Amino acid sequence: ALVEKQLQIMLDSTKKRLALEKLSLEMMGLDDAGYKARFRDTAEIQVKGALLLDALADKEGIKVEDSDLDQKIKETAEQRNQELETLKQFYEQNENARENLMDQLKENKVFAFLLERAKISEVPRSEIQAKPEGD
Repeated sequence: ALVEKQLQIMLDSTKKRLALEKLSLEMMGLDDAGYKARFRDTAEIQVKGALLLDALADKEGIKVEDSDLDQKIKETAEQRNQELETLKQFYEQNENARENLMDQLKENKVFAFLLERAKISEVPRSEIQAKPEGD
């Protein structure tokens, strides 16, 4: 069910982007079913990634507060030269857009959490190529 929902989101987004360019799926040689068949693997990977990030956020107590949402809406309004109140109303009236923004903010917090704790070390290319398979 999650993969189907993700496929529909991807399909709707693609149709909107194509429409902005005065194109359609049909012009690209696809219909809804063909698009979904072609991008099912991508949707599965995205769903798995989202589930993993959600699990990590839950385990680590990472949450998005109303203040985080307000700050992001303010930044977006400034970047787009839009009225702040108009954008706030949009997110108040459009539950899907609000949910998507909350998910994006949570994902950003999880990635920031991971980057803060990452231990990165450089390894010479020769060491990587010299290692036997399976290591």
